Amino acid sequence: MKGSALFHILVFASDVRGPVREGLKYFSASLSKGFYNRYGGSELFNIIFVTKCLPFEIAERTTDTELRTLGDVATIVYDDRPPDEDAHYTWGIDHAKGAVVVIGPDL
Repeated sequence: MKGSALFHILVFASDVRGPVREGLKYFSASLSKGFYNRYGGSELFNIIFVTKCLPFEIAERTTDTELRTLGDVATIVYDDRPPDEDAHYTWGIDHAKGAVVVIGPDL
């Protein structure tokens, strides 16, 4: 996580399908119309998109307009570890639901 003066927003997106995808659409829309731009954008927030997809899969699954904003501002982390050792498991995140975790500047 870069920058100690930033809020880090970890978006646990698993395979970017099902209920996770619906939540991502809502979150992506809120970036352009809500808190993200209103409170400083990339100067205050570092968005990290954690996915179990491969690079070509995430490219296919985030090209639609509903997820484009998120794809444009987030740093994508490809978690290729086994399901019982991956970042979702470590943070206690259900792969079927996904989650958003905010970490303050003090980490």
